[in-house]
Amino acid sequence: MTNQSIEVVILSDDEIKVSKLKGLLSRYYSVNLASVCHCSAEAISYLNNHRVTIFFVDLGFSDVLHDIRKPPFIVGLCDAVNTKRVKMFLKMGFFEVFYSPYTENELN
Repeated sequence: MTNQSIEVVILSDDEIKVSKLKGLLSRYYSVNLASVCHCSAEAISYLNNHRVTIFFVDLGFSDVLHDIRKPPFIVGLCDAVNTKRVKMFLKMGFFEVFYSPYTENELN
């Protein structure tokens, strides 16, 4: 880890989503995948005790936002487009919402 690395945490219990996102993130030398969490409690503990730049969170776990020290960028992971729900998440402080399947263009 260098001073210029981007610290990333993923919260999802969907191994396919995690695997796809890990593959995309591995293409960037400045990204450090600090943790992959599979439950809210694990993510809350990690985020409140470590400095994180980007938090990728499966939208089903959005309740964790009430209990964490928020990183600068929160990106929701979504399976389908639901405009009303996405607008709500953006109002909650999400920086962006990614729709499956995730692509390198989206990540850039």
